[in-house]
Amino acid sequence: MMVENRIRLIPSLGFLTFIKKQKKMLKKIIIFLLITLISGQVFAEIENPCFNAIQKHISEAIKHNENVSALYSQLSNGESNRLSFNLISMEKASSFLIKSIELKSRFYQIKGVNLLCDELASMNNLPVFQNYLTNEKRPNQFYKYDFKNYNKNLKLFIQNDQMDEAYQFTADELQKLDEAPNQLCLTRHFLESIARTIKLSQGHRNEALKLGLPDPLKLIQKFIKFQSNGLIVTHLLDLQAFPLQKKGLMIYCQDVPVIDWK
Repeated sequence: MMVENRIRLIPSLGFLTFIKKQKKMLKKIIIFLLITLISGQVFAEIENPCFNAIQKHISEAIKHNENVSALYSQLSNGESNRLSFNLISMEKASSFLIKSIELKSRFYQIKGVNLLCDELASMNNLPVFQNYLTNEKRPNQFYKYDFKNYNKNLKLFIQNDQMDEAYQFTADELQKLDEAPNQLCLTRHFLESIARTIKLSQGHRNEALKLGLPDPLKLIQKFIKFQSNGLIVTHLLDLQAFPLQKKGLMIYCQDVPVIDWK
């Protein structure tokens, strides 16, 4: 009896083979699902150019600044090396810090709202590169822009959803910078980007409303705040770049694209 019971407890060879086949089939199914998931994400990004638009924009900016850093170094006898390094470092940090905000925008992008996408200027719209400015176009004195006052007032407008006032306030600040051409170029670039973001904000909100989506105001506010906080860094970099800009080197000024903010 004991021998007979043991025989019954031992699975048949056919049953073991069946289990092994099922395991192999399960592995194939899992691999297939993973490939399908990854492929679906890739195709989705190809179909929707807004996916990761900020990451792509920053990546293109980093590539450009890495490419021109050697030329600037040659033109400045190495004095520009620190400036190039600092700008690229800021861009890499921005790429990391903006990820959580950009990820939330995908919810709207999937539905056809180009939030945090249309706001970006193409790196193809860079100014024509020139080695040096002529003497009469070179800045003589650094313009002391009060970015702290701008941030304080902008914060109040944005918190109270006063987008028209925020846009006009930013436009007035940009007009002030027109009095100091060929300097403060990174700061000007960020202000222009903020102005464009504000300009497009109501359109995005209207689109979301028509589609029955939640109001993206908070996400827009976070993006504007992210850019305005960056003015602390851009002002410092602009200050560091000024001695070379005063000599006519157009570093930073011809490394940011033209933004249609008006």
